[in-house]
Formats: sequence, C-alpha cells, structure tokens
Amino acid sequence: MVFDASYVKLREVKLGYTLPKRFTQKANIQNVNLSLVGRNLALWTDVPHVDPETASTSGGTVIPGVESVALPSARSWGINLSLNF
Repeated sequence: MVFDASYVKLREVKLGYTLPKRFTQKANIQNVNLSLVGRNLALWTDVPHVDPETASTSGGTVIPGVESVALPSARSWGINLSLNF
C-alpha cells in the first residue's frame, strides 16, 4: 500500500520555572531552573501504526520510504534541574 507521507509530530514540550533570586542567594547559586520535559508526545498522520521518522533496515541498508519491522518512537517524560554557580 502507498500512503501520503505528510505528518505533524509534537517532538518536545518543556515547561520550566526559575526560582527567584531571594531563594538562591544564601546558597551562592546564581540561577535554579526546574523543568518538566516530554518527548514524542503526539503524532498526526494518515499512515496507520507507523512513525514516519523510523526507517526500515535490510541487511544493514536503510531503505527510505519502506516500513518493515520498524519500532515506534518511545514517548518519554522527565525532570530537568539546572543550577548555575
């Protein structure tokens, strides 16, 4: 079967908060940022059960536009803590 290869993908969303300086001054820290991160959260495409960014392999050779035994992209969530001294 042949499908339209157009798609829209939500690759990453990052929601962060920087602590006010009054909370970090005593610890000699210039900046503290805490973020929640989500990757590969949504995919809008007419192609069923396939992530268009995955590639098929056959004997180590990548075959563009062919889907066979390709694994979908994993959705992930995380927390990021950034400190500047």
